[in-house]
Amino acid sequence: MSNSFIIDNIHQLKASIPSSVDIVLATKYATPSDVTLISSHFPTLAFGENRVQHGEKNQATGIKNPWHFIGHLQRNKAQKVIQQYQLIQSVDSLRLLTTLQGISKKSNMVTPILLQVNPMHDQAKYGFSTDDILAQIDEWSLLSNISIKGLMCMAPFDAPNITIKKTFKQTQQLYAKLKSNGFAFSHLSMGMSNDYRIAIDEGSTMIRIGKKVFESPC
Repeated sequence: MSNSFIIDNIHQLKASIPSSVDIVLATKYATPSDVTLISSHFPTLAFGENRVQHGEKNQATGIKNPWHFIGHLQRNKAQKVIQQYQLIQSVDSLRLLTTLQGISKKSNMVTPILLQVNPMHDQAKYGFSTDDILAQIDEWSLLSNISIKGLMCMAPFDAPNITIKKTFKQTQQLYAKLKSNGFAFSHLSMGMSNDYRIAIDEGSTMIRIGKKVFESPC
């Protein structure tokens, strides 16, 4: 089956959201041929990978689009991710943050990241609590080889809309508070295929979309 429907899906998605909202295409459903096709139509669209090994296959296509790491990152794979991705969206623990700082310092580079927030203390999700971030971000911002670009969160997948909305609202409120305190954030990454419209309503500046784009309409 031709994968040309993917291009139509991306056009439809872009037309349905504000131009100020960035799309990160989650490529866990994508093949290298899909990635190559998408890049030929959208050479600046960011791709997001959940798994290092799958990402290596898609990145082997040699396309020049930016790559974001959006899945849970094991510390033993941090070296590869730092080298291969322009933004790590899923920094979800102090241990991972410390690991990234150490590797980045040895490599004499600055690694852009987002802090993953778990505002509802969802046991099924990774991430910092709001209180942890408020208490420690001043210290984290002093890390010489880490650049904190904003926040990311994931809402509970099967939760009612009111819970999803509350998750995004609390994350946006934290983002706004930190920006008002002087943090030069540029990304609030909230929303996936099942809840991106709610996320945009609550102030998301970046959505991570996979299934909606890669599912055939037939």
